[in-house]
Amino acid sequence: MTRWQSIDPLASNLPAAVVSIGNFDGVHLGHQAILRKLVDEALGRKLDSVAVTFNPHPSVILGRSSPPLLTTPELRGDFIEMLGVNHFVIQPFDSGLAKICARDFVEFFLVQKLRARCLVVGPNAHVGRGREGTPEKLKQLAQEFGFDLRVVPFVQLGGEEVSSTRIRSLISIGDVNQAIPLLGRPFRTAGSVIRGAGRGRSLGFPTANLGPVSTVLPKTGVYATVVTVNSRGYVAATNIGHRPTFGADQGSIVESHLLSFSGEMEGKPILIDWIARIRDEKKFSSANDLQRQIRSDLEVVEKTAKKKKLLSREPKYTL
Repeated sequence: MTRWQSIDPLASNLPAAVVSIGNFDGVHLGHQAILRKLVDEALGRKLDSVAVTFNPHPSVILGRSSPPLLTTPELRGDFIEMLGVNHFVIQPFDSGLAKICARDFVEFFLVQKLRARCLVVGPNAHVGRGREGTPEKLKQLAQEFGFDLRVVPFVQLGGEEVSSTRIRSLISIGDVNQAIPLLGRPFRTAGSVIRGAGRGRSLGFPTANLGPVSTVLPKTGVYATVVTVNSRGYVAATNIGHRPTFGADQGSIVESHLLSFSGEMEGKPILIDWIARIRDEKKFSSANDLQRQIRSDLEVVEKTAKKKKLLSREPKYTL
């Protein structure tokens, strides 16, 4: 898959295409259904498939409040690539783009630049000024400009629609296990390791401290996770919290103890796949009590890993 930072450079290299436009935050089962249809339509027409998303999220430019995203644009690209899409475009979104009406957006971007022969969207798709480009409006524009429109229905699981909002709600209460079937994989956080205070090492359990992230994080507590570093996955115990045992609140900290890793990680990019919540964060009366609890946590994490067959798994998921 080729990644592009705007539509313009791709347009000069593309004779025609099948296109899908959306936020794709989380690339959950609903998004996967849309993207699979995109790929199928492109293969049937012997054309390239193009998935277009926007950065920043349009709500940021429009001044609307919005919850934190599930995935960065780069991580979205990683998951979209797994589905066989040929091109992924992260189109910059600004106030000028926000003012373009749906008809002009379709004519300029889809017809003139991408030369779309088919547009694939979900049932809640909106493009153009004031979100006026609904599927019904897009149907009219498809007829006017001579391309096909495919609207992929919602995916339901457990009697409810699969949505980014539903997944975000589960993550926020720490129910990462229930989010897995909606995503088709564990929820993933991407970041880089920063230097910590060294308290984990002093307790005999060195940790990799995650730097600031822009995406949603699970509720505070201890989790069984798989941490990927240097393209290899390691079972880990990951704590999100404020280190109440060590005094003043220093803000939310994400730190992972990898069960079978040795080496230096500072400055390296890592991925954290959240598997299951182990317990709430607690304040302990002494460092010894905390050490005992960590040992107990690691036993639970290892049992969870064995149950879910994670101990020898590569950190790759087939979507």
